[in-house]
Amino acid sequence: METPGVTIKPLLSQMTGATSLSEVNKNAMVNLFCQSEGQAIITSSQPGQYSWCDTYNGGLFTCDVFDVLLLVGQEKVSPDWESTFATMKEKTSTRQINTNEPPFKASQTPYYTIIRNNDTRTEKDQPNYDEDCIERDFDIHNTKDTDKGNTLYLALNSLVDENKSKDTRLQMIPNILQTYFANNAKVRTLGRNGMTVDYENAADFLRRIALSRRIAKITVLNENGNNKKTEISVHEIHK
Repeated sequence: METPGVTIKPLLSQMTGATSLSEVNKNAMVNLFCQSEGQAIITSSQPGQYSWCDTYNGGLFTCDVFDVLLLVGQEKVSPDWESTFATMKEKTSTRQINTNEPPFKASQTPYYTIIRNNDTRTEKDQPNYDEDCIERDFDIHNTKDTDKGNTLYLALNSLVDENKSKDTRLQMIPNILQTYFANNAKVRTLGRNGMTVDYENAADFLRRIALSRRIAKITVLNENGNNKKTEISVHEIHK
């Protein structure tokens, strides 16, 4: 029976039983949804991948989103978006997806980015390092005039060049990866206080900066490896 101000649950909801918060710490959910400010963007797969589903559960990534939110409520995942999205990404990207067509196996890797409202970094707020010296360091490895256009520094900054279309920047990523990075290379992003704010696979880093609308410049602070880097440290200068 329906009374004023109260609606009857849809049949699907009735089938799954009464709503209960007994398994959830509501304060964790309040922290996640009500104590965070900024923008959080996540997609279920990388460019060139499918977002898979099955006929019973629906979208696989959607299922993982709800599973991870429950883990947050159960205090098994920290109630912040960095931890939540990272867990969602790991859960989806490690799925074994069976398909009906060769090679009968597939995968999808979510991508996310988080922009906080208090993230107002400008070029004048950056650490006191000499950017000209950083650029000269690259010239040591590229002594020929014809090679100066192929430095890692210039390659990274080409991905944040708004004069190029987003599709063009994304298409540049495979060549940059192959030219400058070893397999499983990592990129450490440092904040203006010198602390690590992100640690990513090189491919994820390149894709993130190529899609960002807020990065004005990338400076490279440190490199490990010879021709192909196993790890680099960078600093992002935001608009």
